[in-house]
Amino acid sequence: MIKKVVLSTFVTVAIMANTPIVKSINVNKIVQDHISEVKSNGLIDGGWIIKNRRIEKNGESFVAYLSKYKNDKDNYKELIGATFQNDINYTKDSYKGVSTLINFPVKNLDKNETELVNDLIKNKLIVINSDYSSTNHKYNISIKDINKVLNNTKIKTDGINVTGIYDINKPTNDQAKISIKDIDIRPLGQKVLGEYFRLKNLIIKTQTEKKDKIINLEYKISMDLLDSNISNKHSLVDKLNLHIKIANLNAKVYEDLEKLSARNPTSISDKEIDKLISKLISSKGLFIEIIDLSVNNLINKKNIMGSTKITAKIFLDDIKNNAKFIASNPMMALSFLNLETRIELSQEMMSTIMKDPRAMMLAMLPPKKEKTKTIYVIKYSNGKLNINGQKL
Repeated sequence: MIKKVVLSTFVTVAIMANTPIVKSINVNKIVQDHISEVKSNGLIDGGWIIKNRRIEKNGESFVAYLSKYKNDKDNYKELIGATFQNDINYTKDSYKGVSTLINFPVKNLDKNETELVNDLIKNKLIVINSDYSSTNHKYNISIKDINKVLNNTKIKTDGINVTGIYDINKPTNDQAKISIKDIDIRPLGQKVLGEYFRLKNLIIKTQTEKKDKIINLEYKISMDLLDSNISNKHSLVDKLNLHIKIANLNAKVYEDLEKLSARNPTSISDKEIDKLISKLISSKGLFIEIIDLSVNNLINKKNIMGSTKITAKIFLDDIKNNAKFIASNPMMALSFLNLETRIELSQEMMSTIMKDPRAMMLAMLPPKKEKTKTIYVIKYSNGKLNINGQKL
């Protein structure tokens, strides 16, 4: 349930935080025009509905609630009815906004969850602050910290922020960072005593970099701890890292694909999407690199799974001249695929994997040992597979 509340806060941020700002134009006009567009689209297509709008010289206020999208029956279905009071102040080149949750759907919640939601709303604890400056193109979105006991549940949240850089004149050099310092939820009731949910130091970074005619994308996720004990089922993720790079994408094709994704989905044909994706994977020198995928320890329902670490690099040979074949039959990509990956598994992780009947074939592969780790170095090129130096 808490997850739903947090998600709804990020959804409403889209009303304000995604407002494009141009340095040469007054921010107040840009903000007003964007909110007017959201209001018009909501009346036609559903989604965010804006009411009680009051516009003043240096700001405005309005209520926004999420309604059913007319062309999408399942989009945010559990959040329909979420309502925020929004207050915005702006100057010539910046704005600051505050959004406060004032209503949330409780139809599918049990009695305790309903009481908790009502307490969150009554105490005005779900509050989003956002600001943007067109002089340095930096934005910041933060959710108000909570440290309360509500409905016999101790709730602590600390340092939930979204920061980044957005320059409408250089949209292909965006940066974004989502960070959560701490979330700690502990029910205090006798029946659920000992249950908890703990998240520490989650960071998600994305970066888009344009160099001449190519675009590089980079994604990083790190987390110190995800620890929970719910219904007597203990799960833990200790020190998770994920770092992926996608390099040498054709900039023009990538930008065309972004423009296409901004259109109304009902107006986009599969042919248009296939054509652009075919061109994108034909980018000269395109490769995908998993720089680091690792975890120190995993526990799933009390089963200790240990650690793992994976690195990999994937690219396609001679793709430009064969893009049409791959577009018509994606399996054709295997003919041009080059892959090199290293997988490192702890004894506990190996034992867990081998319990799955689908992994029995793994026992037939030539393993390599380094201390207590099992290593697989896998290479695939010209349709040939090599594992730990052995051709298969």
